[in-house]
Amino acid sequence: MQFKIDQLWQRSKRFIQYRGIIQPPRLPLLGVERRPIRTVIDVGAFDGDTGRVFQRLFPLATIHCFEPQPNQYRLLARWAAKAGNRVHAYPYALGEHSASMELQTIPSLPRFASFLPGTD
Repeated sequence: MQFKIDQLWQRSKRFIQYRGIIQPPRLPLLGVERRPIRTVIDVGAFDGDTGRVFQRLFPLATIHCFEPQPNQYRLLARWAAKAGNRVHAYPYALGEHSASMELQTIPSLPRFASFLPGTD
């Protein structure tokens, strides 16, 4: 029985909190991490958390990060400046066509935003 508990604990450790977010076990990216990826586009890049993962997975890639939320973009731009010429940050959202829109945010949930109108 002790073996099964130890085995379960080892598997469970992968779900332990990481930076306040429950981190699932790392899944293979269908082998894409072994390819010589040269360009990554991170849309809704937040503060660069996923960009950092891409930077490790794809060491040859230039990473283009898009984040329209001003506060998160400032954090993203700071990280991009430190990362050198491999990471570029843009304070824009990407969409089907060019437009100016108001971004709806929820102060208590800074990771989430939408261009759709909020509901009551």
